[in-house]
Amino acid sequence: MDTTTLLISAGLVVMIVRQLRGRRLGFITIGLPLVIVAAFSVDYLHGISTQGADLTLEVACALIGVLLGALCAVFTTVFRNAAGVVMCKATPLALALWVIGIAARIGFQLFATNGGGPAIMAFSAANHISIDGWTAALIFMSLGEVLARGAGLGMRWLLLNRAA
Repeated sequence: MDTTTLLISAGLVVMIVRQLRGRRLGFITIGLPLVIVAAFSVDYLHGISTQGADLTLEVACALIGVLLGALCAVFTTVFRNAAGVVMCKATPLALALWVIGIAARIGFQLFATNGGGPAIMAFSAANHISIDGWTAALIFMSLGEVLARGAGLGMRWLLLNRAA
């Protein structure tokens, strides 16, 4: 695990922590996590592996990310303040869901690079999963999380703006 990965993950957590107090909901609030994860993905994702059970793992991780992101959006309050500005306020449960996704990816990477590599390799061999499959799966999980959260908050933002 490199410093860049940790800094990006920490930055994504800080964005949600800042929303615990309530923040203006708009393109930056919704789009910035997506831009960060997309840039990160371009750097790490070099292809989508479909050999063996890779595609199954990739789809499963993407769906887990979508579920976590969607629940994070559901448990984020979206409202119009006294000045008429659409705001979002993350609940502790929304923060916990967001952190679970990030912690799962960081935990896997730490395990893989600090003694767990042989166990992962044995599991991967037994289940026909390649290294590229693991990489894509973790990236798809991250993308699924930010896309689902962004879509959920974006729809609620649009609905409040249309109602005004």
